[in-house]
Amino acid sequence: MATSTITTASEAGKTTMAPATSTTRNHKDSMKSTWRTWDKKTWNHEQKIMDLLGLHPTDLNREVPVFAKTDKMAYVPHMEGHKWILFHALWPLLVHQAYIYLTGRNIHWLAAFAFYSITYKFNAIREIHKMRELGHQYGYLDGDKHERDQVPDSRTKEVLHSLTSTATIRPIVSCFLAYATSQDPLSTFSWYLPLEIGAYGAILDFWFYWYHRVMHENETLWSFHRTHHLTKHPSPLLTLYADSVQEVFDIIGIPIITYGTMRLMGLPMGFADWWICQQYVVFAELWGHSGLRLYSTPPTTFTPILRFFDAELLTEDHDLHHRQGWKNSYNYGKQTRLWDRLFGTCHERIEAVEGNIDWNTPVSLSLWFPTPHPVPLESPLSIPDVVYQMDQGRSTRESASDILRLGRPGISTISVPLNTDDRTFTTATMITQGSQASSDPDIMGQQLAVGAAPSSVPTTSLPAVTRSSGQSGTFDEVG
Repeated sequence: MATSTITTASEAGKTTMAPATSTTRNHKDSMKSTWRTWDKKTWNHEQKIMDLLGLHPTDLNREVPVFAKTDKMAYVPHMEGHKWILFHALWPLLVHQAYIYLTGRNIHWLAAFAFYSITYKFNAIREIHKMRELGHQYGYLDGDKHERDQVPDSRTKEVLHSLTSTATIRPIVSCFLAYATSQDPLSTFSWYLPLEIGAYGAILDFWFYWYHRVMHENETLWSFHRTHHLTKHPSPLLTLYADSVQEVFDIIGIPIITYGTMRLMGLPMGFADWWICQQYVVFAELWGHSGLRLYSTPPTTFTPILRFFDAELLTEDHDLHHRQGWKNSYNYGKQTRLWDRLFGTCHERIEAVEGNIDWNTPVSLSLWFPTPHPVPLESPLSIPDVVYQMDQGRSTRESASDILRLGRPGISTISVPLNTDDRTFTTATMITQGSQASSDPDIMGQQLAVGAAPSSVPTTSLPAVTRSSGQSGTFDEVG
C-alpha cells in the first residue's frame, strides 16, 4: 500500500495556512508511515504491540474499495450502535456482579481499577477491529483522493502511549470518584440512565466544544493542539495523536468537569451509569476518527432532540474538521453537532448528503463475525477481487490469488467481479457448486444472501473458471 506525507493544511492544498515560524521542519511533523513494511526485527516495542493486537486501521494485504464523492453510501441504523455499545458496556459489570455472587464479597478499589482498565482496552480494541473490517467493505471518505493516515514512523511510541494512558486513567478516575466496595454494580444502576446517556454526551460536548474551539483560536493553545491536526485523514489510532497538554484535558479534564456538572444537576451518576456513559463516549471518539464511508451518527438517547434541530453529528463532520481545517476551522463538536449549530460553526457536508444515502443498504454491527454483505455494484472494484460465502454463514472478501494459493474448503457460493475495458465494475457472476452462474446482478445479490441459486434463475456455463479435481471450493485458474 502506498504511503503519503501530509503535514500541514497548506501541503494538503488547502487555503488555510499554518503560520510559518521556522524554515526548519520538525521531523516529527511528518505523517509518513512506512514502518509496517520494515523488517519486523527492526521494530520497537510499541510497533510490535500494535501489530500483535491488530490495531492497524487497514490490512496491507487487502484492497480498500474506492468511491467517487457522488456514489451511494450505506447507513448504520441507530440501534446497531446502541447494541454494540450496551453489549460491551454491560458484560464487565455482569462479570463483576457474578464474582460478588460467587464469593460473597466485593473487589478492592485497586482490583476494580485493574479489571475495568483491562476491559476498557479490550472493548476499544474490539471496536478498532470492527472498523477495520467495515473499511475494507465500504471504503473511506475522500478515498478517491487520499488513503487513511497510518501511525507515522516518527511517533509510534507517542501514539500507543496516548491510547494506553486514556484507557488506564479514565477507569482510575471513575473508580476514584464513583466506585464503592459497599455497593455492587447492579445497585449503582439508576432509572435515570437513559437520560444520563443523552445528557452526558451533550454536556461533555458543550465543554469540549469550547475547549476545542479556544485551542484553535488562541495562538498559545494552538501550539499544543496543532500536532493533532497534522493528520488530514485520521484513523482510530490517531484519536489522541496530540501533545501531552491536550491529552490531560481530553483524558481527565473534560470527563471530570462533565461528571461534576451532571451531579450538580441532581443526576445520580453511580459507577455503573458513569461506566456506560463513558463507553458511549469512547465509541464516538474512535468512530469519529475512522473516516468510514458510512452514514452513521453517535448513538445517544437524545437522538429525537438532535434530529429536530438538525444537530446530529456524522462521521464526515469531524473528518472535514481535520481534512479542510487547520488553525481556522469548524465542526468543533465530537459527540453532537448541537453547539456547532447553535454557535454558527457548522460546515457543509460533501459525501454524507441526503441524495447519496442508500437507505436500502443497512449495515449491521455484528458482535462476533464479519457482516455478510453483497458486493455494491457501484464500487469500482478491480480484478482479482472476489467475495465468497462459506457454509457457516460467514462472509468476507479476499483476492483471487489468495484463494488459489491457500484454498478455501467449504465454499458454497462465490461472486467474481468482471471488468470491461474501461475498468469499471459493470456486472458480476455467481458461481455455484454446479459450476453455473447468473449474470443478473439483482439475482446475484439474492444468491449471495441466501447461499444458493434459485432453480428458476437463468444460468450459463463458465468456461473461464476451472474447478480443481478432488478439492471442493478451490479453483485452479480464473480467466
